[in-house]
Amino acid sequence: MLNILAKGDTWRRMKEKVNANFAYLIQLISEGTGVQGEKGDTGPAGPIGLTGPKGEDGAPGARGDKGDTGSQGIQGPIGLTGPAGSDATVTKAAVESVLTGEISTHTHAREGLTQSQILTRQL
Repeated sequence: MLNILAKGDTWRRMKEKVNANFAYLIQLISEGTGVQGEKGDTGPAGPIGLTGPKGEDGAPGARGDKGDTGSQGIQGPIGLTGPAGSDATVTKAAVESVLTGEISTHTHAREGLTQSQILTRQL
């Protein structure tokens, strides 16, 4: 009987099987089993086998190149006009009425003088 080679066979085991098969074929020939006959008709195809399990997902591909900049969109509608503002006329009297008292936090960086020192300073 012929020995069939299997996927997991080692080289040594395959060599043993081939040698045993060769010896078996020589034995058959020496016994006068006759000449091999013609090839027979092909049989019908067997049924389609079951679908195997899903394989593992592969690694993600490389990031693609940046696309071109699109064209500018259409201009939106003009907005509503806001309410009219107050009169922006500034007079000396209006400014002086707001500015009362001494501004003590202001200094001139070059000399480090306060406002009162500047006002009392003799030029």
